[in-house]
Amino acid sequence: MTIRANHLTVARMVLLPLPVWLLYQGTWGRMWALALLALLGLTDYLDGLLARRQGATALGRLLDPIADKIFVAAMVIPLVDLQILPLWMGWLLLFREFLVTELRREMSRVGLGLPVVELAKIKTTLQMTGLGLMVMTATFPGREVTTAFLSGALVSTAILAITIYIRFGEFTFRMRAALGLMAAGLLTALLLPARQVNLVYGGVIVAVTLFTGAGYALRGLPVVAARGGWALLELTARLTAPLLPLALFHHLPGWAAPLLLVIISQELAVQGLETWEAPPPEGPPLSPTALVKGGATAAAFGVALGRPTLLSPAAALVGVGLVDLAAASWTVAGFLRRRRRGATG
Repeated sequence: MTIRANHLTVARMVLLPLPVWLLYQGTWGRMWALALLALLGLTDYLDGLLARRQGATALGRLLDPIADKIFVAAMVIPLVDLQILPLWMGWLLLFREFLVTELRREMSRVGLGLPVVELAKIKTTLQMTGLGLMVMTATFPGREVTTAFLSGALVSTAILAITIYIRFGEFTFRMRAALGLMAAGLLTALLLPARQVNLVYGGVIVAVTLFTGAGYALRGLPVVAARGGWALLELTARLTAPLLPLALFHHLPGWAAPLLLVIISQELAVQGLETWEAPPPEGPPLSPTALVKGGATAAAFGVALGRPTLLSPAAALVGVGLVDLAAASWTVAGFLRRRRRGATG
């Protein structure tokens, strides 16, 4: 069987729960998690390579960005839970992902594109590499293990780059960026005290992530504002559903982290589906589904914070998860109905 780009993309999403679980299994579990995450991260590079060779498909254009965003979420939530990544950093990383995708959906609605800038193409590589390095540094605070690992990873990636260049004749910007990031990470680990290394890694990840999103925001927000208050209300509601529970993460019990990851991953998948479908400009000014999700999330956590004896934050998260699941099922069912009508029309 010929391996195609979509096979690698689907495998990346299907296998993600395993490294997430391994991150919680002590030192060696984290090492296995990093190895598996590195392998899955490599598939992100290889599926792009195969797509250029074999030809991109409509399904691939839908799945690949969703898989990338879920991959990042699957690293951010456990790292926040394990106190490796500060909550405010994790929140900003996911805020950028949700905001940019919503702006892209709004702009496609009025027939405008929001093209991917060159720096944004390596943003996911930076996130994958940097977050992995933070796990390594937190697991082995001493300088020796981190520098040895980075040295080996740098040499291995260089050999892989040479092999791909010989086989396919390509040495992409993304591969060059990965090598540069590993070299910079190694230099940081050599020069700075261990306790400061993760702050530098996290700060660089957040800075580059926000920088790549700033251009999208400057182009997209005026388009949303031009559509009026309803469009701004819809944008707010859509961002509230996934990001408010994340902002209140430290008010939730430990067992809530997997549920929060499921909610955020589900939101990213539905958001990608809606963006790919490009809603018509003559549609309703405010999505009832977005209003229900955003309103229910704000109300539930408002009560949980103000009157925890009536509704605990954990119960609020469970309720939000159920509402989110129902809304996602409704969105997917509507998408499938429209696809069937298009196929038979």
